[in-house]
Amino acid sequence: MAAAFAQQFAWGGLVLASFIGWGGVLHLTLGRQFTARPDWGLRAGWGMALALAIGGGLSALGLMSVAIAVGFVIVGVILAVAFLSRQGFGAIHYRGWSLLVVIGIAIPLLTRYAAAVHYQAMSCGDDDIAYFPMIVRLLQTGTLIEPFSLRRLAGYGGHTFLQSLVVATGTEANAYLMDRGIALVAAFGLVLGLFRDRASGDLVPVALALLLVVLMPFPLLNSHSHLTGLVLFLTLLRSLDHLRETVAVNVDWRSLLLLGAVVAGTASLRAHFSVAAAIAVAAFWWLVNWRDGNACAASSRNVIGVGAAALLILSPWIALLQRSSGSWLYPVFRGNHRADFENYSQALVLTDQMAFLADVFTDPRMILFMLPMALYAFKRPSRAGLAFYIASLVTALMLTWTFTYSDAQNIHRYVAPFLNVAFIATLVAFLDAARHASPNSARGRSPGNILIVATVLALAPVMMFKDIRRLADNWGYRSLALMERTHYVGMQAAVPERARVLTAIDHPFVLDFRRNDIANVDVPGAASPDPGMPFFKGAEALKRYLLDQGISHVAFRDFQVPGGCLYNRRLWEFHRNGPSAEWRMASRFYLDFMDNIETLTRSTSPLFNAGGLIVIKL
Repeated sequence: MAAAFAQQFAWGGLVLASFIGWGGVLHLTLGRQFTARPDWGLRAGWGMALALAIGGGLSALGLMSVAIAVGFVIVGVILAVAFLSRQGFGAIHYRGWSLLVVIGIAIPLLTRYAAAVHYQAMSCGDDDIAYFPMIVRLLQTGTLIEPFSLRRLAGYGGHTFLQSLVVATGTEANAYLMDRGIALVAAFGLVLGLFRDRASGDLVPVALALLLVVLMPFPLLNSHSHLTGLVLFLTLLRSLDHLRETVAVNVDWRSLLLLGAVVAGTASLRAHFSVAAAIAVAAFWWLVNWRDGNACAASSRNVIGVGAAALLILSPWIALLQRSSGSWLYPVFRGNHRADFENYSQALVLTDQMAFLADVFTDPRMILFMLPMALYAFKRPSRAGLAFYIASLVTALMLTWTFTYSDAQNIHRYVAPFLNVAFIATLVAFLDAARHASPNSARGRSPGNILIVATVLALAPVMMFKDIRRLADNWGYRSLALMERTHYVGMQAAVPERARVLTAIDHPFVLDFRRNDIANVDVPGAASPDPGMPFFKGAEALKRYLLDQGISHVAFRDFQVPGGCLYNRRLWEFHRNGPSAEWRMASRFYLDFMDNIETLTRSTSPLFNAGGLIVIKL
């Protein structure tokens, strides 16, 4: 176990280094107008964007594999070493007591990273049933075809590609490392780079970066894109800021293409990220040039240019989503999402809609991160920060108006990746301005700066204790016991090779996606190819539909056995009359699906029935 942990710990560091290397390539080819010498954090963000662009092409062509993932990382590491030996990474040198303080500040970053190496059972309904299987499918089949998956429909697949770079040398137990570990370190570097003109031995930027990225609470739920979204939105903000410093209007095609690559990478993670990124880019140029009519016209051309570049770079992911799930822009085009399954919204009268809006925008978490927006009434040192606040407000309003089944906690989780960027950029801009207003000699050891560093050092042990405890709790934990894996292997062996099988099981990531064409159902009733999986029409209608789809076998968890995650009859019988309107709606589909499968099972002899797993032939 220690050897496996050390291997994945080191491999995650190599993945981060590869992003820095690939980011150097993007800078040399497209980014010279931005900055002559980008710091390692900005290179890591650009490299992640380039990785997502390349990943879209590989996935659309069905070329992704373990060997490709490992090769991509190794080449990136070689590039990083080449850039380091040639240019350096702009490191600030610390000596004596300041070096000891920096080490003390770095330890919480490493403990948080270490805690993310092993599996964290946060959300089995998302990870075990949907997100982990997509990683395995991508590495085994080279692509992401999931026509019965709502989670696949809801995103282009970029985050799955990023996770595959980690899982390529490990297992699904390491899938959290990308979002909770690698992205965390990259975000730290990006925030550190927001501070201008850092002097040698200046500890305040390092302390504040740790505070804003590691010590400040961030809403997390599953292994999907949370901190990777933060990284790419920070990268977009940093890129816009650099562009503002060099040229605000006459932007050449290379810079537009680089910005387009960052926007496309961001959009590939989650559908609503594309909305926030587009609004942020448009708001940025409007804020910079709104007083100049000629400049406004040029700014409009720039926004269109970035949008066109982003669509071009995103097009492989778009084509793949269309092929997999019937939509090139979800939820605008619903694709395989069935109209009678409304998992996002319920009809509300206007008064209830306004009350929901009030609940979201008066939530303490939203208020806390929106408070610095008031500072723009007095000063505007960061046009990009204000642009991100505008994007956050508009996107949060759209999500609240649309996702009426949700709540303030979830809405905050959806907007946190870009709302936190607005918050961080604004605070750093004002703090940095205040620091530069003081004499240079006082910047390093002034009482205020000493207090900031001391406060962060005092808070760090609390977070370190939590991370070390989390690491200890997860040490040796397996996402699935060996005996259970044996049952899954036996279950799949009962299905003939090349046969297409519908699965409704708790751990489909164990299956061999090369042996069979596996149609994984993550939310019954939510997504299925036209004319749609029939519900409330009986078992024979379901059987005819599945046979028409080329599905000859069904593998499912015994719905009567207690436990498991989602495919548990008792769970949905409870939700049928429970307090949640969303789960009451979903329970109708889950229970009807279970009824139909059980009816079909009674009319045939199961090919496999062991360990709570059943296989039938239609």
